[in-house]
Amino acid sequence: MIVIMSIPNMPDSIGVTYNDDPGDDQVRKDLKEVARALGSTTGPIEITRRAGLPAGETNISGLADWHTGQVALDPLIQAYRRYGHFHVVYFFGGSFPLKAAEQFAQGPIRVEPHVQDTGGNGPNGVQRGLTVDYEIWVDQKNGPPKNIPSVNARPAGLDAGKIGLLAVLGGVALLIIILMVKVVRARRQEGEQPDWES
Repeated sequence: MIVIMSIPNMPDSIGVTYNDDPGDDQVRKDLKEVARALGSTTGPIEITRRAGLPAGETNISGLADWHTGQVALDPLIQAYRRYGHFHVVYFFGGSFPLKAAEQFAQGPIRVEPHVQDTGGNGPNGVQRGLTVDYEIWVDQKNGPPKNIPSVNARPAGLDAGKIGLLAVLGGVALLIIILMVKVVRARRQEGEQPDWES
Protein backbone atom coordinates (compact mmCIF):
# COMPACT_ATOMS: atom_id res chain seq x y z
CA MET A 1 0.00 0.00 0.00
CA ILE A 2 1.19 3.48 -0.88
CA VAL A 3 -0.05 6.35 1.28
CA ILE A 4 0.50 9.99 0.34
CA MET A 5 -0.27 13.00 2.53
CA SER A 6 -0.45 16.24 0.59
CA ILE A 7 -0.74 19.69 2.14
CA PRO A 8 -0.51 22.92 0.11
CA ASN A 9 2.95 24.52 -0.18
CA MET A 10 4.76 21.55 1.37
CA PRO A 11 6.52 18.48 -0.06
CA ASP A 12 4.22 15.48 -0.23
CA SER A 13 4.83 12.74 2.35
CA ILE A 14 4.84 9.20 0.99
CA GLY A 15 4.85 5.94 2.89
CA VAL A 16 5.01 2.52 1.25
CA THR A 17 4.28 -0.71 3.08
CA TYR A 18 5.23 -3.99 1.42
CA ASN A 19 3.61 -7.41 1.67
CA ASP A 20 6.94 -9.03 0.76
CA ASP A 21 10.53 -8.19 1.62
CA PRO A 22 12.33 -6.79 -1.43
CA GLY A 23 15.20 -5.61 0.78
CA ASP A 24 16.09 -2.13 1.98
CA ASP A 25 17.99 -1.27 -1.22
CA GLN A 26 14.89 -1.98 -3.35
CA VAL A 27 12.71 0.13 -1.04
CA ARG A 28 15.11 3.06 -1.55
CA LYS A 29 15.33 2.39 -5.29
CA ASP A 30 11.51 2.40 -5.64
CA LEU A 31 11.12 5.75 -3.88
CA LYS A 32 13.99 7.30 -5.85
CA GLU A 33 12.44 6.05 -9.11
CA VAL A 34 9.17 7.82 -8.23
CA ALA A 35 11.05 11.05 -7.45
CA ARG A 36 13.14 10.83 -10.63
CA ALA A 37 10.01 10.38 -12.78
CA LEU A 38 8.61 13.56 -11.21
CA GLY A 39 11.82 15.50 -11.79
CA SER A 40 12.24 15.71 -8.03
CA THR A 41 14.38 14.22 -5.31
CA THR A 42 13.54 12.39 -2.12
CA GLY A 43 14.09 13.66 1.36
CA PRO A 44 15.82 11.32 3.78
CA ILE A 45 14.37 7.82 3.38
CA GLU A 46 13.39 6.13 6.61
CA ILE A 47 12.92 2.35 6.54
CA THR A 48 11.14 0.58 9.36
CA ARG A 49 10.04 -3.02 9.81
CA ARG A 50 6.77 -4.37 11.15
CA ALA A 51 6.31 -8.11 11.46
CA GLY A 52 9.53 -8.48 9.47
CA LEU A 53 8.21 -6.54 6.46
CA PRO A 54 9.66 -3.19 5.38
CA ALA A 55 8.00 0.18 5.08
CA GLY A 56 9.67 3.19 3.48
CA GLU A 57 8.87 6.84 4.16
CA THR A 58 10.12 10.07 2.64
CA ASN A 59 9.05 13.41 1.18
CA ILE A 60 8.75 13.95 -2.58
CA SER A 61 7.44 17.09 -4.25
CA GLY A 62 5.04 16.76 -7.17
CA LEU A 63 2.86 13.81 -6.21
CA ALA A 64 -0.12 16.20 -6.12
CA ASP A 65 -0.46 19.51 -7.95
CA TRP A 66 -2.59 21.93 -5.92
CA HIS A 67 -2.90 24.33 -8.87
CA THR A 68 -4.18 21.88 -11.51
CA GLY A 69 -5.83 19.28 -9.28
CA GLN A 70 -3.78 16.47 -10.86
CA VAL A 71 -2.34 13.53 -8.94
CA ALA A 72 0.71 11.68 -10.21
CA LEU A 73 -0.24 8.02 -10.56
CA ASP A 74 2.05 7.20 -13.51
CA PRO A 75 5.36 7.30 -11.57
CA LEU A 76 3.83 5.17 -8.80
CA ILE A 77 2.44 2.56 -11.19
CA GLN A 78 5.76 2.47 -13.05
CA ALA A 79 7.81 1.97 -9.87
CA TYR A 80 5.49 -0.66 -8.35
CA ARG A 81 4.34 -2.43 -11.55
CA ARG A 82 5.85 -5.70 -10.32
CA TYR A 83 2.88 -6.00 -7.94
CA GLY A 84 -0.35 -7.24 -9.48
CA HIS A 85 -2.65 -5.37 -7.10
CA PHE A 86 -2.04 -2.43 -4.79
CA HIS A 87 -3.63 0.74 -3.42
CA VAL A 88 -2.46 4.34 -3.69
CA VAL A 89 -4.24 6.40 -1.06
CA TYR A 90 -4.04 10.19 -1.21
CA PHE A 91 -4.97 12.22 1.88
CA PHE A 92 -5.37 15.92 1.08
CA GLY A 93 -5.20 18.38 3.96
CA GLY A 94 -7.45 21.18 2.78
CA SER A 95 -9.57 21.82 -0.30
CA PHE A 96 -7.75 19.98 -3.06
CA PRO A 97 -9.27 20.78 -6.50
CA LEU A 98 -9.30 17.15 -7.67
CA LYS A 99 -9.23 17.18 -11.49
CA ALA A 100 -10.21 13.62 -12.25
CA ALA A 101 -10.86 10.49 -10.28
CA GLU A 102 -12.06 8.27 -13.08
CA GLN A 103 -11.88 4.58 -13.75
CA PHE A 104 -9.16 3.63 -16.18
CA ALA A 105 -8.60 0.40 -18.06
CA GLN A 106 -6.06 0.16 -20.85
CA GLY A 107 -3.54 -2.52 -21.69
CA PRO A 108 -2.25 -4.17 -18.52
CA ILE A 109 -3.51 -1.42 -16.18
CA ARG A 110 -6.84 -0.99 -14.44
CA VAL A 111 -7.53 1.78 -11.90
CA GLU A 112 -10.63 2.25 -9.76
CA PRO A 113 -10.80 5.39 -7.63
CA HIS A 114 -12.82 5.61 -4.43
CA VAL A 115 -13.34 9.23 -3.32
CA GLN A 116 -14.33 10.31 0.17
CA ASP A 117 -14.88 13.98 0.96
CA THR A 118 -13.90 14.54 4.57
CA GLY A 119 -14.59 18.28 4.36
CA GLY A 120 -15.33 20.52 7.27
CA ASN A 121 -13.17 21.29 10.25
CA GLY A 122 -11.60 18.70 12.47
CA PRO A 123 -10.14 19.03 15.95
CA ASN A 124 -8.49 22.36 16.75
CA GLY A 125 -10.12 23.96 13.68
CA VAL A 126 -7.84 22.12 11.24
CA GLN A 127 -9.51 21.94 7.84
CA ARG A 128 -10.15 18.40 6.71
CA GLY A 129 -10.00 17.55 3.07
CA LEU A 130 -10.35 14.78 0.58
CA THR A 131 -9.26 11.14 0.55
CA VAL A 132 -8.90 9.22 -2.69
CA ASP A 133 -8.08 5.50 -2.69
CA TYR A 134 -6.90 4.39 -6.13
CA GLU A 135 -7.16 0.61 -6.39
CA ILE A 136 -4.70 -0.51 -9.07
CA TRP A 137 -4.37 -3.81 -10.91
CA VAL A 138 -1.38 -4.61 -13.12
CA ASP A 139 -1.73 -7.65 -15.36
CA GLN A 140 1.16 -10.01 -14.57
CA LYS A 141 0.40 -12.71 -17.21
CA ASN A 142 3.81 -12.22 -18.79
CA GLY A 143 5.56 -10.78 -15.76
CA PRO A 144 5.69 -7.07 -14.93
CA PRO A 145 4.79 -5.13 -18.10
CA LYS A 146 7.53 -3.04 -19.67
CA ASN A 147 5.17 -0.54 -21.34
CA ILE A 148 2.66 1.12 -19.07
CA PRO A 149 -0.07 3.34 -20.57
CA SER A 150 -0.37 6.77 -18.98
CA VAL A 151 -3.18 7.09 -16.49
CA ASN A 152 -2.43 10.81 -16.08
CA ALA A 153 -2.29 11.76 -19.79
CA ARG A 154 -5.81 12.81 -20.65
CA PRO A 155 -6.53 14.66 -23.87
CA ALA A 156 -7.18 18.27 -22.90
CA GLY A 157 -10.81 19.23 -22.87
CA LEU A 158 -12.27 15.75 -23.27
CA ASP A 159 -13.86 15.20 -19.89
CA ALA A 160 -17.33 13.65 -19.72
CA GLY A 161 -19.16 16.96 -19.29
CA LYS A 162 -17.58 18.52 -22.36
CA ILE A 163 -18.15 15.39 -24.44
CA GLY A 164 -21.83 15.46 -23.45
CA LEU A 165 -22.13 19.15 -24.34
CA LEU A 166 -20.50 18.55 -27.73
CA ALA A 167 -22.89 15.67 -28.40
CA VAL A 168 -25.92 17.85 -27.59
CA LEU A 169 -24.62 20.71 -29.76
CA GLY A 170 -23.90 18.28 -32.61
CA GLY A 171 -27.42 16.88 -32.33
CA VAL A 172 -28.95 20.37 -32.42
CA ALA A 173 -26.85 21.30 -35.47
CA LEU A 174 -27.92 18.09 -37.23
CA LEU A 175 -31.57 18.79 -36.42
CA ILE A 176 -31.28 22.33 -37.87
CA ILE A 177 -29.70 20.96 -41.08
CA ILE A 178 -32.46 18.34 -41.44
CA LEU A 179 -35.16 21.01 -40.94
CA MET A 180 -33.50 23.32 -43.50
CA VAL A 181 -33.38 20.51 -46.08
CA LYS A 182 -37.07 19.78 -45.48
CA VAL A 183 -38.00 23.45 -45.89
CA VAL A 184 -35.99 23.71 -49.13
CA ARG A 185 -37.62 20.56 -50.53
CA ALA A 186 -41.10 21.71 -49.53
CA ARG A 187 -40.59 25.14 -51.14
CA ARG A 188 -39.14 23.60 -54.29
CA GLN A 189 -42.12 21.28 -54.55
CA GLU A 190 -44.34 24.36 -54.30
CA GLY A 191 -42.21 26.11 -56.92
CA GLU A 192 -40.85 28.75 -54.55
CA GLN A 193 -37.22 29.64 -54.19
CA PRO A 194 -35.93 29.88 -50.59
CA ASP A 195 -34.97 33.43 -49.44
CA TRP A 196 -31.29 32.52 -48.97
CA GLU A 197 -31.01 31.30 -52.59
CA SER A 198 -32.12 34.66 -54.12
